[in-house]
Amino acid sequence: MRLQLSTFCRVVAIVVTLVFLSGGIYESRAAEFKPDLWKNTAVPIELRAARAIERKMRELALPEPTSTTTFDAWTPPFYSGVRIVRVHDGWKPVNLFLYFLVKDGRHVEWLDGTSMPIHRFNARHGLNINPGSVKPYLWFFTFFVRGEEGPFLVVESSNDTFIPKDRKSTDQNTRQSFARFPTPISCERGTGKDAFVCDAVVMYSNAMFKSDFRIQKSGMVAMAGDVPVAADLSVKIYAPINPKKLKNFVAAKKVTPRGPARPRLDVSRAPAPARSALRDAVAGRALTLTAKNTPYLAGIAANLAGRCSVPRGFSDRAALKAWAASGFSSMIFGSDYSNPDLGAAIGSQLNSIAGVSAGTEFGKRIPCGPAAQVIATAILKAVRQMEGRDSNNESLFVSSCSNRHGTKKCECIAGVVRGTMPDIHRQVYAPHIIKGAIQRNPLTGFMMMACGVTQY
Repeated sequence: MRLQLSTFCRVVAIVVTLVFLSGGIYESRAAEFKPDLWKNTAVPIELRAARAIERKMRELALPEPTSTTTFDAWTPPFYSGVRIVRVHDGWKPVNLFLYFLVKDGRHVEWLDGTSMPIHRFNARHGLNINPGSVKPYLWFFTFFVRGEEGPFLVVESSNDTFIPKDRKSTDQNTRQSFARFPTPISCERGTGKDAFVCDAVVMYSNAMFKSDFRIQKSGMVAMAGDVPVAADLSVKIYAPINPKKLKNFVAAKKVTPRGPARPRLDVSRAPAPARSALRDAVAGRALTLTAKNTPYLAGIAANLAGRCSVPRGFSDRAALKAWAASGFSSMIFGSDYSNPDLGAAIGSQLNSIAGVSAGTEFGKRIPCGPAAQVIATAILKAVRQMEGRDSNNESLFVSSCSNRHGTKKCECIAGVVRGTMPDIHRQVYAPHIIKGAIQRNPLTGFMMMACGVTQY
């Protein structure tokens, strides 16, 4: 079956999709990276990508992710389908960041300060060096391939991201050097193996050099020559990326549970459809998701995840936010749009809107702390129980759908549909299921376009 959408509906689909995505399937805290080279802003990362990074961090014995771990992602112009993800936490030194290359949300390489991860990633996943991407690639390569004294930082402006900001109080030689020598990268086509040859000013340790680079299509970068232009600067670049090479590294503090005592929370004023579920959560019992309480619990979950950063685990928090976002989609048309009884259809829509709104308002009354953590965790546990995923974290719906549409698209479809069909992950894929979901809520059809699916 094919989705038939008018031009107007396609415009609506795009707008709704943007609203849906802006709600944050995955939280991302924007931060400056290299704005003069990396034109695009920080973007959300997929839940699968965050989990893959967390697994890689554990595999490599890197610092354990905590409730305060943040992820920022950028899409570089020299790769296809790849994000550079920056990870930060309450580590010491405070300017320590971990960086990862992530392909299709699954293939992960940690940028540890050597060239091997970059060359390995380039060989496996390809590279696109062209006039528009060669300068960002040169900056990327020289920043992440390091010597004993740190990065070979390409300096185009005295205001570049990693240039020490306290230089104004330093000696005259340092101030004059930063005012005089930073120069935009200049590149031209190369010959033979060299795809491009570039000239750039590089800061390494406490000195600056005018350097010539040769860049091959494979991503190999060679410094063909360099001339010192400034030495004995009173500042150095300090931008650590590998905690294993730091003698002063201190891991982030983990939150210690206060004990088995249940939090106190008066749920008597909670919206009636969600009251029983909240009582179960506070009492330590498993709560059950239903069509009636889902909009209310989605509103509560979204508020707690955003305001209180619960559950504590980053991937858990992202999973809860993704589920809440799918609940929001149901409020626009409700869950019974195709009912021939117009009153019932409109009633379903109004109930869904009221449910999300009431849940959000009640969520604001829950104090951040043990109560918020317990309720958010209980809702997420109910979501995962409903999904019934196997040991490989794959649901019945996704596994039965992947042969037709691929795993990534099927996960997306399930995420869209579960706002009106909470048990979608327990069902075997069939066209009539999707048709039924669209009949319940036409927004489902629009949002499936964002998944890359127009024929189901």
